[in-house]
Amino acid sequence: MLFRLLYTAVLVARWSVFASAGPAARPFRAFVETLSRRSSNALYETLSQGSYASPAECVAASAAYVLPLMDAVENFGEAVKPHVPPLAQDALQSIHKLSQFYSQVPFLSYTMSTLIYSGLVKKNQLKTSYFVRYHFLQSLILSSFQNALAMFYFKLLPIDASSQDFVSVVSLMSAVISSFGAVFYCVFHAILGRFAALPIISDAVQLHIGEIPSNEILKRRITDTDSVAAMR
Repeated sequence: MLFRLLYTAVLVARWSVFASAGPAARPFRAFVETLSRRSSNALYETLSQGSYASPAECVAASAAYVLPLMDAVENFGEAVKPHVPPLAQDALQSIHKLSQFYSQVPFLSYTMSTLIYSGLVKKNQLKTSYFVRYHFLQSLILSSFQNALAMFYFKLLPIDASSQDFVSVVSLMSAVISSFGAVFYCVFHAILGRFAALPIISDAVQLHIGEIPSNEILKRRITDTDSVAAMR
């Protein structure tokens, strides 16, 4: 409903600006109307396009990103702690303890990855929807990306992570934002029932389990307002 109100407000604002325009303004008015219509349509599609996933599937898909979140906290948690509120520091500490337990149990990481890949992705023995499979496979690939990013920053770059010079701080913050930002972006989209799109990673997911089926994508409903705008 909020997205529909936003879209309607854009249309009303567009017509109110040009309602009193004379004949001399018609070419410019037509150009602006076309541009505005495309922009508002793109805005609506960006905000509202999703999937037909159920609430349970959205929760399951968002829970899949616990693994890459643990990797992000394990790799960059200490760098983030001084810059977040105490409540967030406690959350980071709890996730860090969970990550340590996860890494200390022999073969637990390998077993979990194998079960997820075999049961949900490759053979789909649990008969889950494409939406859930998409996010679980993306979480596995994103987890590998987290470790590769940390290795690149801490092992390959000739930068001291504890240094306070400009290059070191910018490099560290870039790695932190990339690491945590990718996880939170995917969790946010999963909760809303959307297919999170990450460069390269999402392409790899679709190459492995196929492109997103057209019947999985939530289509926008065409209204009378859209029809009138298109005819003009």
